[in-house]
Amino acid sequence: MAFGVLTTTASSAAAQGRSPSWESSAPRSTDAVAPSPSKPPSPEEPRPLLPLLLRVPRSADTLRVDSTFGFGELGDKPVRSSLLLLSGSHRITESFALNARWGVHDYVEMGGAERAATTNPTVGGLLAWRLGRFFRVATAASVALPIGSGSGSSASTTLRNANRSAGFARSAYDGALFAVNDLGVPVGADLAFAYRRFSAQAEVNVIPSVRVQGARTSPDPSRLNSTSGLLLGYAFLPELELATELRYQRFLSTPVAVEKDPTQRDSLTVAAGLRTQLVTGSTRIRPGLSYSRGIAGAIAANHYQMVGFDIPVAF
Repeated sequence: MAFGVLTTTASSAAAQGRSPSWESSAPRSTDAVAPSPSKPPSPEEPRPLLPLLLRVPRSADTLRVDSTFGFGELGDKPVRSSLLLLSGSHRITESFALNARWGVHDYVEMGGAERAATTNPTVGGLLAWRLGRFFRVATAASVALPIGSGSGSSASTTLRNANRSAGFARSAYDGALFAVNDLGVPVGADLAFAYRRFSAQAEVNVIPSVRVQGARTSPDPSRLNSTSGLLLGYAFLPELELATELRYQRFLSTPVAVEKDPTQRDSLTVAAGLRTQLVTGSTRIRPGLSYSRGIAGAIAANHYQMVGFDIPVAF
């Protein structure tokens, strides 16, 4: 406050051709205009909680590491999958960002085969903007390049199972990463709401894909998949958030695998997790820990449970 008075006095003195009061003993002018009261700062825009697996509806410079451990059954064999996904985004404008993702995963049949593999890489863009004070809207599109492990017609059964298990471990939500014979083009949209400490988000995606190789191991020339999700969250403290997600995957076309086994058409997964926050300068690190399990459909039929640990970093 003292600094504000001195600054106002200096400005008034300069306008009248005098030195500031701390440089001159001359009496202050009696007709000086009193400073107007400062406007209170506008309240900070509410920020939606960071999702566990859904899309972040914001253009930003970020890096993220996702680790997922999934346990279940394939063909009555106990199996486990470990995944490490690396993703990043670069903000081009306040509303638009480019992004990319790629990962590796390891598959183990208990007492049997083991195989490491890589995912398809994806590249794309996101357009996000505010809708009033409490809402955010985002649209996104990407391309999954079919160069992951197991592409072509010579992939072993173990490698095909590795990709299937990894897809289940990701709640069947990232199918384009593991459809290694298909060129996939996921497109989607999000609506997020934040009010005080509460957040909600809804998401829907459509994933058309076309087979470009591996006709012997991938019998479908094209497929149309979809995913959708709902997030509810609450920030108990700036450093402690609780979030729950409901994730749903459904084939809109009828692949050969669904013709043979209708239980493979869709999957419903529920997840819950905690997230904290570490701030160093302009860098914000927000690690999170979550647990997920299938409650209906293919993931539930194969008894999959998943533990996830992610480290998002925003610059």
